[in-house]
Amino acid sequence: MAHFKKKLLFTFLCFLYTQNISGACTFKSSLFSKELQNPQNLLSIEVQIPDSRKWVINSLKIVTGRTKNIQKKYKDNFPAKIKATYNFGVCNFDARIRQNGDWKDHIRLTDEGKLLSSIDVKLTTGNILNSVRFKLLLPETRGSKNEILGSLILRHLNFLSPETFLVQATINDSSGTFLFQENAEKELLERNLRREGPIFEGDEKLIWSYKNFKNFDLENVSLAKLVNDNWPSKGDNSFIITLNAYQEIQRAYLQYANSNLSDADTFRLIELNDNTTRDFKNYALLLLAMNGSHGLRPHNRKFYFNAIEKKFEPIYYDGDLSLLTKFTKFSDNDEEFKAFLSLFTPNEILKLYNKLSSEKDIARLQDLFLLRAGNTPSSRLFFKTSLNQITENLNIFLARNKKIERIDVKLDNRPLMHNQNFIERLKKNNLDVSLIELIAFKEHESHVWRYNSLEPDRYKENISNEDLISVMSKTMLEKNHAVLLPNLNSSALATEFLYNQSFLDGDILASETMKLEIDQKNKKILIKQTRSNDWILFKGTSLIGWSIDFHGLKPVLRNDFLQRFNIYGLTGCLNFINTTFKKSNIKISNGQCEDSLNIMNSKGSLNLIDVTNSFSDGVDFDFSNISIDSISILNSKNDCIDVSGGTYKVKKIISDGCGDKGLSIGERSSFFGDNITVNNSNIGISTKDLSYTSVQIMSALSIKTCLEAIQKKQEFGGGYIDINEMHCKGAISQDDHSIINLNSGTHEL
Repeated sequence: MAHFKKKLLFTFLCFLYTQNISGACTFKSSLFSKELQNPQNLLSIEVQIPDSRKWVINSLKIVTGRTKNIQKKYKDNFPAKIKATYNFGVCNFDARIRQNGDWKDHIRLTDEGKLLSSIDVKLTTGNILNSVRFKLLLPETRGSKNEILGSLILRHLNFLSPETFLVQATINDSSGTFLFQENAEKELLERNLRREGPIFEGDEKLIWSYKNFKNFDLENVSLAKLVNDNWPSKGDNSFIITLNAYQEIQRAYLQYANSNLSDADTFRLIELNDNTTRDFKNYALLLLAMNGSHGLRPHNRKFYFNAIEKKFEPIYYDGDLSLLTKFTKFSDNDEEFKAFLSLFTPNEILKLYNKLSSEKDIARLQDLFLLRAGNTPSSRLFFKTSLNQITENLNIFLARNKKIERIDVKLDNRPLMHNQNFIERLKKNNLDVSLIELIAFKEHESHVWRYNSLEPDRYKENISNEDLISVMSKTMLEKNHAVLLPNLNSSALATEFLYNQSFLDGDILASETMKLEIDQKNKKILIKQTRSNDWILFKGTSLIGWSIDFHGLKPVLRNDFLQRFNIYGLTGCLNFINTTFKKSNIKISNGQCEDSLNIMNSKGSLNLIDVTNSFSDGVDFDFSNISIDSISILNSKNDCIDVSGGTYKVKKIISDGCGDKGLSIGERSSFFGDNITVNNSNIGISTKDLSYTSVQIMSALSIKTCLEAIQKKQEFGGGYIDINEMHCKGAISQDDHSIINLNSGTHEL
């Protein structure tokens, strides 16, 4: 009886949690998983602010204030109710909103004399197009259709770019057309097929109306800050990844601030390694082709650190694009622009041009644009004219590039000198700032040098992770302005040596003590762990007809598995990213990782996956398109198979001894199975978060719950399961947002 009461309480709490994250809709989200991704189906957004009087007074203070920009004190949060109307139903959400924008163009009077503002929205329940945090912008503040097409072009070229579209909206009783744009949060990363990781941006704290300084007076002491401070708080590994990346970003901003703030140095911000340099210079060239140099200003820049790829990626934000305009910003004799163009070969520019010139790509881009801007003659004309002008601008760059003499430009890369010059500028402006330099990181504390910008003496101190995160994200420590400066002498975050070799058009990276034997003739790879935390990554490889045999150490229960991933962002013992499979075989025995096997952003087909004795999950697929003939999983402490963010087709699955789920399908995945067998597990098949599962025959023995369909995460919706024939004695569970369609077979409770 006591066990029953505990189970009932757990079920009730889960119900409350699901209701809290989901909001209330007049339809089951699992029925409209595709439609909910289409901006055209969102008819309107209505924002009601209960304390409307206070909101109006706040808006009037902005309008009548003497400053040209919107001061921070007018950006307080207000509780709000959000109503999202689709062409198939209505959703009501709770939210917090605030005034958006730096300048007063973000607030205006309508023709009826009512105030209309750009706002930031944070939904506390539910989501709109998978976004939990987004902006509703007055279209003229972002160039309206320019912003929509520009963001689409960047995403088309695999740059991180926010979902952006026009929508009708009402704020209290003031109505108009707004530009919906999602924030740089984990939902944007998921949409762009990236794992969650640290996000950084230029810190504007000292730029806008700081004390008695004029706007931008303190740009040369304005560095970077962490955006998602919740991520490094999750554990030691995410903290270490963030701290390493943050010091690199700070070095780049210090380098820029020490370079007389020239545009040429803006273009080359974050010159860290070959991959990063290539990405950032292409990003800069594309923004210039769209007349978006505003988005290259360091205080407007946003960055994602990709721990697996070990590189930074630019996130598009506020380019102030003008797509119909011929590029004329720099003359032919401008030395800074010539230095920037020197970074390119003609073929590199031509490659970008070709990606925007193929008929197939143009047709796809136009379809996506018209969904977001409206399928009207003016939108079609805007698309055609804009794309012609962008490619013409790239041709201008190509012609100039062929004429210029190559200039070998190197930025001044003396970190200690940059630190000293930064401190001198703080002193010159009489800024009282606490300065932190990392010495070591041990046992959840950071050992640092701490000193004051106006005093020469420094001393050692131990500060908590929480305090250091506050310095990185809020530039605050003990209610004082504080800055973390990079310290090249810090050895605390040094990572282990890596094994690295080129292999089959890609690379193999591994921990130093991993044993690897490659038989090229017979296409066989033998991998052996010598330590329980050994790992290996196949990156960008093409595995055609290869067989991989992985021997791990016998799993034992451990207390130090505080996070799913290691300091390289990897969850698996055996990992694949950007890999193409064809008629491949993978066998794994034992594995002391979160996943014995993790396949990410990959495609193709495998004959067999065989995994036995996993510490946690047996197999984890992320953001992939994979077909498999047969999967066999025996004894996984957690899920036997976990898939997310992709399309997966499996002819046969046999899983036995799954600690939790035999098959877990989540985060907008599509799964198709012919014959699925799950024995001795807690749950047979769990489908959640706008995922779809179709199975021909499902059989299960010694199982508590045969099928489960739920919404788990706020940014998604319910799950949909379609089973043609099921043989299972156990419960079937679904929430109000989900559907389970069982056609035939035997099912008993």
